[in-house]
Amino acid sequence: MKQKIGIFAYVALLFLVISCKKDDYREKYMGNWIFDVQVAKLNVDSIPQFVKDTISFAGLISKGNNKDEINIHYLEDTSIILKLNEAGELSGFPTASSGGSGNGEFVGFNKVYLNFKWGGQGGFLEHNIIGNKK
Repeated sequence: MKQKIGIFAYVALLFLVISCKKDDYREKYMGNWIFDVQVAKLNVDSIPQFVKDTISFAGLISKGNNKDEINIHYLEDTSIILKLNEAGELSGFPTASSGGSGNGEFVGFNKVYLNFKWGGQGGFLEHNIIGNKK
């Protein structure tokens, strides 16, 4: 009888450990966001052009494919996948080797500041972003 109780307790404990789902720290940041994106574009190729505009966009932050990734969809045709650690710190920004640069941070779970810049000698494209969770 004791052996059956021991086996049952072991199986119950094993089932409990397997079925316990660890909370996904990214969940706090997921959902609908309003992004105010200041876009600056300089093109000095054949016809010099400088454009600066601010666009408000109802976007989305969702989980990426890997357990530490988030997908930030901040303009209609533009999104970026970044890494997010348990402390809420972002990484994986564009780098000089990929033709760009970037930085940013979450302030709590309801606000994010991001800056991305791409370009070279012929001009650049820059996005300064302030996001507020709905």
